[in-house]
Amino acid sequence: MELDHIFLFVENADRAMLSAGDFGLVETYRRVHPGQGTANICYAFENAFLELIWLTNREEAESAAIRRTRLAERADWHRAGTCPFGIAWRGQEGEQELVETWPYTPPYLPEGMSIPVATISEDPSLPMFFQSPGRFAPRDWPDERKGQLQSALGYTTIEDIELQVPRGQGIPDELKVLSGTGLFSLGRAESWEVKLMIGKEDGTRATLSLPFWELDD
Repeated sequence: MELDHIFLFVENADRAMLSAGDFGLVETYRRVHPGQGTANICYAFENAFLELIWLTNREEAESAAIRRTRLAERADWHRAGTCPFGIAWRGQEGEQELVETWPYTPPYLPEGMSIPVATISEDPSLPMFFQSPGRFAPRDWPDERKGQLQSALGYTTIEDIELQVPRGQGIPDELKVLSGTGLFSLGRAESWEVKLMIGKEDGTRATLSLPFWELDD
């Protein structure tokens, strides 16, 4: 069980992409999710990637097939006080049984495929946790998909995710179980925040703070 990617809902996609570019992040790919009402842009490191995601069709996101993910509420985190983050893992069959899951079958997936989503994610005040349908780290993707990864500023891997839980909010046992796998560490802040610890070719690390786009070397 290893980190596949982390997502952050953004309200102004163009502004978020400009901010990411200001910090040297290079677009790896982008896509639209037909029937889910969302689109994204992804920034891949050697072992995992950061996904910026935004709402494109609220009616689709609130449809019966999608509603249980609470994506529409997550997209409104600025106003609703929900959690804008999601964390996906890669793993073998059965590893998702560490926590209870339900099979998510969005319209864009091939027939017969589903995404195991942790049932605790039905609470939009918590991050969305799920097993990625992908099985390979970006370093093992085909060249036409992975491009140059994040080598422009010498970034290599996402070494740690520090998930900061709002002070005063309880931490469910399932969250502790997932943290215990090494997917992320837990901390406290005034609101939901994430610090990405990013390794660099020269052996140093950079910290990318989300959602405020602060980079500390």
